[in-house]
Amino acid sequence: MSEQHIGRRIARAMITIFIFQIFWKFGGFIVKTLILRQFGTTEQSHVLDAYMFAESTVIWTLYVVFDKFIFPTFIPLFSEERELRGEDDAWRFANSFVNLLMLVLLGVLTACAVWAPQVVDFIARRWIVGHPDTAALAIRLSRWMLPALFFVVLGSFTHALLNAHKRFAYAQAGMGMHRFVHALIFIVAFQVFGATAIWAALAFTLAAPAKLITHFVGLKEKLRNYRPWVPHWRQIGRPALRWLVEYALVAGALLACNAIWGRPDVYAYEVIALGAAVIFFAARGLISWLLLRRVAEKTLMQKLYLLGYPVLMGVLIARLRDLVQDSYATHLEQSGFFGAIKYAKSVGELPMALIPLALSMAMFPFLCDMFTKQNVKELSNVVSGAIK
Repeated sequence: MSEQHIGRRIARAMITIFIFQIFWKFGGFIVKTLILRQFGTTEQSHVLDAYMFAESTVIWTLYVVFDKFIFPTFIPLFSEERELRGEDDAWRFANSFVNLLMLVLLGVLTACAVWAPQVVDFIARRWIVGHPDTAALAIRLSRWMLPALFFVVLGSFTHALLNAHKRFAYAQAGMGMHRFVHALIFIVAFQVFGATAIWAALAFTLAAPAKLITHFVGLKEKLRNYRPWVPHWRQIGRPALRWLVEYALVAGALLACNAIWGRPDVYAYEVIALGAAVIFFAARGLISWLLLRRVAEKTLMQKLYLLGYPVLMGVLIARLRDLVQDSYATHLEQSGFFGAIKYAKSVGELPMALIPLALSMAMFPFLCDMFTKQNVKELSNVVSGAIK
């Protein structure tokens, strides 16, 4: 395939992605505007704050972590397996990836649902003291919206799978469908039936499968390759078990020290366990990543780890910055200010990075294919042309 032909395909893909991204952004703007109109009054301002916190702080943070991890790790390795070993081996990797993803996702969602009060207390402690109604509603809305995360994160995987097969239109259309179905359910619930505030979260959750269903239509016959098991479990079983045992020992030692010398009323057990998990997996992960780089022959799961660890750490640090900003915003005394700030930020981000994002998403699958084939000169020419 010539550079000119690849360039034309990238240009067509970029235009397709750009058009659908406009619809996706516009759909998100419609939803935010409907929410502001419904809950922007003085009497309902606490609902606006609670909804914006649940969607833009809790749900969006979790979604971004998973989404930013999936794309740069799955597409290169799937493309490599398909090019070097064939479609069957590529789908063995895809089955391992998505089934492990679902297990991790279910664990995260369960933990967040159980510890939703602690999450709100950690980020928005000011609300617990000064605006308890807002905090209580934020907890309820977060719990009602968490099931939607299962579908939208799986939608990120199917999005990456569609991009790997160069089916960009269906991939982007799924994101827009979620937004517009969300807006439709919201309008019907509040404008027609006059529903209660909890339906703001239910509308988001009920609309979430629209993204996945649209992607299923685009994948068509490819879905027959899915199998509900993990073919590469032997490569990850023993390391995962060893890590869990090591973490259990570290967390157990910290909890024992706190019980003996600490003050249980100051540090709850879940805070200690979470802090130990963050520190342990960051440090242990870095050590393993550095050692693994020295290995000459790497398994597929080791390659996944080498790609995924720095991506995950970078995303977590970036989201921590946003969480700090949201935490400071909850200290504003006037009810409704938090929601207004989040709405203003979403409006300001509407036109941002549309063309660069569309270009990067269009180029990435083609670059992965060229790198797998070791067409380095062709790859560098395509990148140089895109930059120019």
